[in-house]
Amino acid sequence: MLNEHPVRGAFARYMDDRLRLYAHDLVRIPLPIPGSLAEQAKRAGHLLAIDDMLASADVSLANFQQQKRGLMHDLLTGRVRVDVPEPAIA
Repeated sequence: MLNEHPVRGAFARYMDDRLRLYAHDLVRIPLPIPGSLAEQAKRAGHLLAIDDMLASADVSLANFQQQKRGLMHDLLTGRVRVDVPEPAIA
């Protein structure tokens, strides 16, 4: 059952019910490293682009949260009225 998941299967010999990695275990785990500087620069560029997208999303989220706070304030103080239609009785 532990070996069904590909990531857990790779670490099965290092763990039982939870992941416990120690320094001497980390040294034995092979980690692929990009061979050329060009490949490393390409990957770094992708990571920087992702960081920029996340920063932009954080700014958008903060703006939406501020807008929501303002709208909720307007609704709760009665500054903006909400018309609720009467239910149609059949």
